[in-house]
Amino acid sequence: MDDRTQDLREALRAALHEDPSVRQEAAIRLGTLAGPATAGELVALLVSEPDFFVRESLTWAVVRQSEAALPHLLRALEGGAPSRVQVLHALSKIQDPSAVERILPLADDPDPAVAAKAWWALGRTGTSEAVPALMAHLGDPDEAAGTSC
Repeated sequence: MDDRTQDLREALRAALHEDPSVRQEAAIRLGTLAGPATAGELVALLVSEPDFFVRESLTWAVVRQSEAALPHLLRALEGGAPSRVQVLHALSKIQDPSAVERILPLADDPDPAVAAKAWWALGRTGTSEAVPALMAHLGDPDEAAGTSC
């Protein structure tokens, strides 16, 4: 086993540590070391991470593997509201038009945080398919609610 593989395995173990500062450091290491083969593990860590700052670093790590991570992110949209918000946040950074079809139903989600993040993700794709969903919420006073991850 080479040093990079060993470092990656150590970072994946550290990402499960109870101390958020250890997980934060591991997330940064994973963003540097991880490759497309680890995209599924990165997304799994992202949707299960309770700490905001660690989630942001894991989002960065996932976005660095955007092509490989996209199918895992789209599957993760089927999870609960907190993880859907984070997944939509990552999708908004990836800006892949092929995700629009999966994001569209979430623009009308009963959870305002999920709906707001879906609007944001749709707007960042720049596709014409997103326009009707975005227009339906134009001027909505709740639009800004729930936009943080």
